[in-house]
Order: sequence, then structure tokens, then C-alpha cells
Amino acid sequence: MSKINYFALGGQDEMGRYAGVLEINNEIFILNAGIGAEFSNQLGIKKIIPDLRYLSEHAKKIKGIFIGCPKNINIGSLPYFLTTFPNIPVYTSVLGKAIIESFLAKFEQENNVNIKNEIIAVNPAIDLTVGMLKVCGIKSPSSVPCSYAWVFKLLTGQVVVFLDEFVLANEVNPCCESQLHLIAQQVKNKTSLLLIGAQNAGKVLGFAYPLAKNFSFLKKSVSSTKKRVLVSLYEDDWNTLLNLSRVAKVYSMNFHISCPRIAFLVNKYIETLHSDEYAAATPLLKSDNSLIAIVGNNEDLFAKLRNIDAGKDEIAFQSGDLFLICTITLPENEYEEILLLNDISKHDIIVVKQPKSIIPYAAGNEDIKFVVNALSPYNIVPVNGYYKDFVNVYKALSNTVDTKRIKFLGSGERLEIDGKQTNVTTLNISKQYVNEEGILDINNMILLERQLLEKSGLIIISVLYNIKKHIFYKPKVSIKAFVPEDYSKKNDIHAAIDKYIALELSKYLALNKGLEIREVKMHLKDAVYKALKNKTNKRPVILPLITKWQQ
Repeated sequence: MSKINYFALGGQDEMGRYAGVLEINNEIFILNAGIGAEFSNQLGIKKIIPDLRYLSEHAKKIKGIFIGCPKNINIGSLPYFLTTFPNIPVYTSVLGKAIIESFLAKFEQENNVNIKNEIIAVNPAIDLTVGMLKVCGIKSPSSVPCSYAWVFKLLTGQVVVFLDEFVLANEVNPCCESQLHLIAQQVKNKTSLLLIGAQNAGKVLGFAYPLAKNFSFLKKSVSSTKKRVLVSLYEDDWNTLLNLSRVAKVYSMNFHISCPRIAFLVNKYIETLHSDEYAAATPLLKSDNSLIAIVGNNEDLFAKLRNIDAGKDEIAFQSGDLFLICTITLPENEYEEILLLNDISKHDIIVVKQPKSIIPYAAGNEDIKFVVNALSPYNIVPVNGYYKDFVNVYKALSNTVDTKRIKFLGSGERLEIDGKQTNVTTLNISKQYVNEEGILDINNMILLERQLLEKSGLIIISVLYNIKKHIFYKPKVSIKAFVPEDYSKKNDIHAAIDKYIALELSKYLALNKGLEIREVKMHLKDAVYKALKNKTNKRPVILPLITKWQQ
């Protein structure tokens, strides 16, 4: 029997940033290259990625990166993986290859870099030799069509299955294509390890697919108006994008996708379907008979909507428009979403939020139980979720399998499987941080300082004082980590600070004939606190910088 080691570089007891590592026969296979779901607002830190240091020490052993469901949250760290390990191939589906290549091209353009890559499209249900293993991609129903479950077959007959996002569905549409029955036929009672996404465990007690369908909601909403319909959604929600395409076809509407890159991918995929049920995306037309998909990722979708609201985008709200919101409200975005919707509603349009009864396209309790029953795995590890989600998987399976088979692992906890014996050891794995220059090398003390600043924020005020004329020139105010860059009221806060600083400096000049730096700093701090009163509960660190100038 071959010894199988598994651990995660991130994504355990957190959402996003998942990257799993399989060590088999002195070879390494990487599962996903996730990005942190909650993007950092810490000073000098842009993104949080899996820890690559262990892999750097064992780079020669890496045989490939395997992407099952090519959503942004699963491929967000690929540029950093491929920059660090430029000769490692990435295995995915045909559509996954197109999505990943498009994602990397966008990253290269935005960051002015060139990333060497080898993206290999794997045909479904066909064994591929990778290192000493046979690897097979099996189609699984997911929010992105042609997503794969990965089956790793050892020479000893042992099998490892990786299935991070799926639902069980039996309808004929692109996001329902399934070959999961093939896994059961091939590997039942041979699966040494099942790595399964926690997904909707505990939130959906039955099968998820009936509750995840939104075609009827979209069709009914569009049929209720003779005006334009605008729909906001995340760019990797292909299930909703394709349903909108179908609705546009039903009502013979012009179908427009706001992002040309996504529109190109969708149109190329629709061509492969050879079906007349879908409308291709077209350029924006000035017509009430239009269905417009406003797409973006969790970083830029709200910014896109704010530009539309402000009239700074080619898509402009018109009186009578129907605006559908088909995104899940994240806790960190809730307040901003409320403010944005309040502003958008002033355009005399109808705003409708997709009902909460329509759930994310991810497995519920019964889906997970069905797969576990079909495979009868010896070891089960829930992945890509919070600890409470893993507990929900445990509860869902408590009457299905011996719960001793279910292992709860944190990031860096390595499960070692040797026949029927298992052991858990711990590796030194932590988060890695990225800014505009690339991966940062920062220690815990620096990180703590940045986290403390993040909680309160930093406002730097630079003032130039002319000694001869006894005047202050217009101060320069820089705000760091106090409010998000895309916060809609940021300009209002800036304006209030500028106003009160001008008032306080005028007061100082009227009462004093010279410069007392300590007193000026007190006036500047008072100005900022007055400006922020009733606008926020945060009290930022204020750093006044005063320069004397004698002309």
C-alpha cells in the first residue's frame, strides 16, 4: 500500500484561499489555487494567498495544479503559483482552460507582467498519466459548466477523490451535466480519501439543486415589464448568466454582458452547445427590449454599479428600468449595498433582490450523504469552509458512516494515511500577503502593527508653513486603511476633513503671530475629529507633518 499524505495550504476554517496538497510516492499534486475571500484593507496588503513556502522547498516534486471548478475564488492565486513555479502544468476542463487563460491575461494586463503557463484541457472520464498516477476528471454539476471532480488512481488500487463544489441534478442544461455515477462504478470501496467541499452543509438539509434554480424567477421578473431589465451578478455565476441568455432568447431580447471578456467566453461556450435555446451576447443597444447583465468580481462589482449610478458608465439607469440583484449579500458588503441601493432607487427604477429562498449552487446535506454512500471512503476530510461548516458535514454524515472516518483538519495539519492507519502531524503553514509588488515577506510583529492600524486607520496631514508671510499653504491629506478605497462616502469624508482643517488653521493664524508646532498639531487633530463626528465610530491615528519654509 502506498502512503498518502494530505494537507491544506489555506482555506481551512476560513472562506476562500483553499489550496490542497496531495503527497503520494514522493510526488506532489496541488488542488486549486484559491484566493482569500475577504480581501485585506491592511496597510500595504492587497490580497491574502495560500502559503507557498512549503512548496518552494519541494518544488521538484510538484507534478501539477488541478482546478475542478474554475471560479475566481479557486483560481485567484494562480498568478502567484505560476510566477513562483513557472514550469508546472495546470489541469482543468476545456471551458476551465478558456476561463483560466482569460483570467491570467487580465492579470498580466493589469499588473504589466508576463506569466509563463501551460494550461492543459483534460477530456472528461479519460485517464491521464501524471507522474506515477492515473488522473481522471469527472464532470460534476456546478455553477460553472464542465466542472470536474478529480480522481487520483494509485498503482496499488487506492484512490483519492477531490470534489469541492457540486450538486446532484438530473435536468438537461449545461450546469447539470454529471458523470458522478462513473466515480461510484470505478472506485466504490477503493477510496482511501475523499476531500469534499463543506458547501451548504447544515444550511440545506435536503438536496440543494431544487432550491438553487433561478430560471423561473428570472423569466417571471423579465415578463413583468416592457422596459429594460438590468441584472447584477458575479462574473463566475455561469448558471445565472446562461439562464439570462435563455430568457433573452425566449422573449427575443437584446442580450448584453457589461464585460467584453466575459461576453466573449459566454459566446464561445454557447457556440459549443449547438442549441437555439440561448441568445448570444451583443453590443449595448439603445432599446427598451434589452436584457443587460452587469458583471464583476467581489472586488469591482460594486464599483461598476456606482459608476452606473453616477452616470460614468455607458450603461446608465433609465426611468422605468427593472433592476434585479442576483448576488448573495456578504456581511462585509451589507452596509455598502444598502447605501448603494438607496442611491440607485432615486433613479425612478424598480429594484428587486433575488429571494433568499434561492440558495447558492452548492451541495446540501443529502447531496453530500449520497456521494459518501456511493463511494464508501475510508477517510473523509471536509475542505474549504469554516470549522462550523465542517461540524455540519459531520452531523449530516453521523447516521451514514462511522464518524471516526471524518477528519477535521486546520490549514497545515497533515493527514498521513498508511493502509488503515492514520496519523495527523502539523506543518508550519501561515497566510501569505500580496501587494502591488508581489508576495510580501513580513513577520508577525509587522503584521500585528498593520492589523492595529487597520482597526483604527491612519490619516496623514502634510502642511507647509511660510515663515515670512505667516500663512499655511493648502494641506495634503492622505487616508490609509480608514475606509475602503471603494467606500461610497469616502469623498464626503475627505471634503469634511479639508473644510475643518482650513477652519482650524485660519483660527490658529488669527490668534498667533508665529509658529508653535505642537499647538498646530493639536489644531489639526481637533479638525479631523470634528470632521468625523457622527460619520464613523473609528478614531484614526492622526499624523501631522509640518514643514517650515522661508522664501
